Amino acid sequence: VTISDGVQTIGNGAFQECYSAYFEQLPSSLRTIGDNAFRWCQTNTQRILPEGLLSIGKWAFSGCYYMQKVVLPSTLTSIDEYAFRDNSNLATVISHISHPFAINKNVFGRESTWNEETQRYDYTCAADLYVPEGTIDQYKSTEGWTVFSNIYEGELKEFTYLDLVYTYNTSSKVATVVKGENYNELKIVSIPSTIPVEGTEYPVKAIAGRAFSSTPITSVEIADGLETIGQEAFSNCEQLSRLSLPSTLITIESSAFNNCRRLAGITIPASVKTIGSNALSGCYNLETIEVADGNEAYESLGSNVIIERD
Repeated sequence: VTISDGVQTIGNGAFQECYSAYFEQLPSSLRTIGDNAFRWCQTNTQRILPEGLLSIGKWAFSGCYYMQKVVLPSTLTSIDEYAFRDNSNLATVISHISHPFAINKNVFGRESTWNEETQRYDYTCAADLYVPEGTIDQYKSTEGWTVFSNIYEGELKEFTYLDLVYTYNTSSKVATVVKGENYNELKIVSIPSTIPVEGTEYPVKAIAGRAFSSTPITSVEIADGLETIGQEAFSNCEQLSRLSLPSTLITIESSAFNNCRRLAGITIPASVKTIGSNALSGCYNLETIEVADGNEAYESLGSNVIIERD
């Protein structure tokens, strides 16, 4: 779907529940996005909102399941309630707003734990927030933005190293694997512990959600240092038969290896604390699931079943 330049307003519910529609870059003329405008639109993996945009309505991008990245323009003056609610794959928010304004905690945040002191739920957001240089203290003290656990100053940049594409930030000093350079030709994935960028070694800490989803990879080897495998990172990799996980891995998010039909065995490192729902569902040839000695969160039950420890 292409929205022509000259359009200033996308009305309430304009594209709501257009589940399969892919939207090209929104026009620079756009000033207002109405309530529920793109709710449940589930194809776009990123949304770079244009400079000139002033306001985003309630639930505007809620339920955009595959959206991993959002870029907010410097011209925004308001974001209404639940605008980016229920986007479980959202990993990166880049804000160009130099003077952050207050937003509701539910714009990006989700209820986490009940706070006895306030008698309300606390809100959190697992995505990383990148903000302009010199503004981090403002964001950390402004209502609504405080739901982000990880806030970094400076630009999020891309770098290609040994056929893989990474994002990195000079403030956070870490890198994330986001995709293969030749996405549809990728067979063997080897992820190093660090990547060299302009004379600096950046530790590779995460694989982004859907980073290698539906690629023809057959083998994955991950060096120690990596801590997180994102949601659906290797889903539908039907040729994947060899997998080596690092001893530093902490989190395997939901559906990370969903439908890896040729995978016959996997060893869960002792370091793993969280395995999301359906992480290994659809792996019909999976004969052995081993949990390494010393894992405090999980244990093996038979040859291909693991359970949480009490």
